[in-house]
Amino acid sequence: MNTVEFGKNRWTVRYGYRDGAEKTAVDRVCGLIQPYVPYILTASPADCAETLPEEVTNRVVIGTMRDNAELRQLAEAGFFVPEERAEGYCIKTGPDPAGGERHVTVLQGADAAGVLYAAADYERYAIRDRETYHGYHYNGRYRPFVDEPLPFERRSAPRIEHRGLWSWGHVIYDYKAYIDRMSECKLNTLILWNDYAPLNAAEIIRYAHDRAVKVIWGFSWCWGEKVDPEDPADLKKWTDFVLRTYETQYRPLGADGIYFQAFTETRDTTIGGRSISELVIEWVGSISREVYARYPELWIQFGLHATSIREECGKFAAIDPRMSIVWEDAGDFPYAYDPAKNEREEETLAYTKELLALRGTQERFGAVLKGFTVLNWTRFEHQKGPFVLGEASPVYTAQRAEEKEFYWRYAAPYWIRQAPFLRRFLQTVADAPVHDRLITALVEDGVWEGGLHVSVQLLSELLWDPDADPGELLTVILHDARTRI
Repeated sequence: MNTVEFGKNRWTVRYGYRDGAEKTAVDRVCGLIQPYVPYILTASPADCAETLPEEVTNRVVIGTMRDNAELRQLAEAGFFVPEERAEGYCIKTGPDPAGGERHVTVLQGADAAGVLYAAADYERYAIRDRETYHGYHYNGRYRPFVDEPLPFERRSAPRIEHRGLWSWGHVIYDYKAYIDRMSECKLNTLILWNDYAPLNAAEIIRYAHDRAVKVIWGFSWCWGEKVDPEDPADLKKWTDFVLRTYETQYRPLGADGIYFQAFTETRDTTIGGRSISELVIEWVGSISREVYARYPELWIQFGLHATSIREECGKFAAIDPRMSIVWEDAGDFPYAYDPAKNEREEETLAYTKELLALRGTQERFGAVLKGFTVLNWTRFEHQKGPFVLGEASPVYTAQRAEEKEFYWRYAAPYWIRQAPFLRRFLQTVADAPVHDRLITALVEDGVWEGGLHVSVQLLSELLWDPDADPGELLTVILHDARTRI
């Protein structure tokens, strides 16, 4: 019987976890390394008392300081400085302080999400980027990272707290792949709008939480309906509807929050001679008081279209500070549906600064950025009842992805060209002295689950670090063979 000689360059993974997101990170790292090695990669719980086999020369130590004893040992030995900022991480590869020819790679997260993001960026910055180009492009050669663990170090943490995507639920065809792509891009918030909660909503939440993604459920507070905002009977009807919908459909799921829209998606600024701003403030204030009276800790997100508000935005300082105001259509790129619309950059930035200052340091600023893919309204109808979300066949999903490729290819050059302004925009948001920030991208009916598109990747990286150089980010993103235009 022939045997294979693997030599002494053998890898192993040492982990410690309590949380689902940490386990997901361990699974990803093992799956990432396994294709590069000709043996079965081992993984075991970290235990400083356990002696590693002599043939192991490269170990990956992954987890949090709380759960991984080997990380604590390596930190005490001065190998790395632990990252403590929320969702942050430290990645470091170098000679093992224990001596000999061994190397160690640390993937340390400040928390469970940080561990997951360490795994994502270890793949993106330490492996994918290095394997693609080492000056051998003329003959297709590259140097696998497992052959020679090159020194590498990266510490990072997000500047914008809540980073995500917004979509109608019924145009997500594979919810697992959709959420996986989000996690790979360090996105942590998914707003799903539905007329009825999906039958598999609990499964979606569990899957998302295991990938450090919060799920916010969107539904109407009269959006898309005929309503008289000055009619007490209409207000009572919608107050009862909102409470009933939350209590019967979403609260039992352990929802991370709810998102709503009212009657601001119009270019009119008045209804019946009265200011839409004043009417919607009264409407939202009345309904939310009833909701907060029962659920004071509930994260409520108020989707608000600036087209009907305009210069009256200052009036929204009256909105309960517990509520996030999520602005749409507040100017040109990156708010505009067409990413080519960028004539009023300075005006857009100045208006955003006004919105950031509405409630002072209590402000919970949010925005839905556009310029990607949108719903095909010619084929739209409201859901007639509960449905199953994101379980379409792979064949149908692939077919829909091909149909949407044109729109992705249309958008990408504008996002790349306007990256310097996008950076300024997000720096403005990140630097504002507010309570927190929520930035989501409208990625609906684009089959995002089918691939990592460059425009969303660029936005995601700048949401994480608005001070990053867009050119350097694009170099890494475009080196990745998985990236789609």
